[in-house]
Amino acid sequence: MKRFNLQALETLCTIARLGTFSAAAQHLNATQPAISARIKELENAVKMPLFSKQGRRMVLTIQGRKLVQMAEPLLHDLDDVMVALGGLDAATGVVRMGVGEIAALSWLPDMLQQAKAIMPNVSYEIEVDITVHMRHRLESGDIDIAIVAAPLVLNEIKSIPLGTADMVWVIAPELLARLPAANRTDVGILNAYPIWSLPKLSATFSMIVDALRQFDIPLHTLHTYDNFQGIIKLVLNHAGISLLPRILVQDHLDSGHLAMFSHALPEPGLEFVIAWHAGREQPVIRRLVDIGAECSTFKQ
Repeated sequence: MKRFNLQALETLCTIARLGTFSAAAQHLNATQPAISARIKELENAVKMPLFSKQGRRMVLTIQGRKLVQMAEPLLHDLDDVMVALGGLDAATGVVRMGVGEIAALSWLPDMLQQAKAIMPNVSYEIEVDITVHMRHRLESGDIDIAIVAAPLVLNEIKSIPLGTADMVWVIAPELLARLPAANRTDVGILNAYPIWSLPKLSATFSMIVDALRQFDIPLHTLHTYDNFQGIIKLVLNHAGISLLPRILVQDHLDSGHLAMFSHALPEPGLEFVIAWHAGREQPVIRRLVDIGAECSTFKQ
């Protein structure tokens, strides 16, 4: 058997994890022809096909899957050896993170700043999305780490708690002043103005729906927007009310541009965890998890 290089093995495992040659090329900062050439070199070395064509897709053969299963632990062990010899400041590579918007807009910059000081040669690919999407991407191996709303119960996924993000019902004071004093109750406000939430699959949407049902508020008053920043701007500009993370609106509350109005409405906290795949516990991943736990400003 011919010798084959580690780059070719890494390429094979990356294709297996991401699903396509093109995705692997983008992740490894290589051209697709270069990726194909590495796989061809590997197939010549092991003297067997590693991929077969099914329709328009290239899928792993039985031999290809077996090689991936054998190679991944070896590559992880090699990462451990390199870090042990050179320390985390010698670590390289790309870490893919999925992050909820609350963390992304609050303490994530501090986490990345600390990580950069400890591991200056590691790069990051960060996606901001809702929890349900990130759970799937973490389980499928599309991302390495996820900062998501709890609970997170998935096969082969580990997590540690980060704390709780307090949620508050807010309104622009000018909007509140338009209502007669007798209508400035929870029910009166909910009936008077549009209510804004993240999309239906989000945890905050469920929280808002539960509150509306508890007070018999018709759901046709509920509207969705795909990010908190947009919702905050809508509320600031008198376009409605919302249940929002306190950590994202505290400055507006302090300045008087927003006001809390709830007397009896539920304001449940949103618990968060930082999660990673048990099969990918490289030193870099483990250190990032620790940094995330240290930097989190969610209430403990």
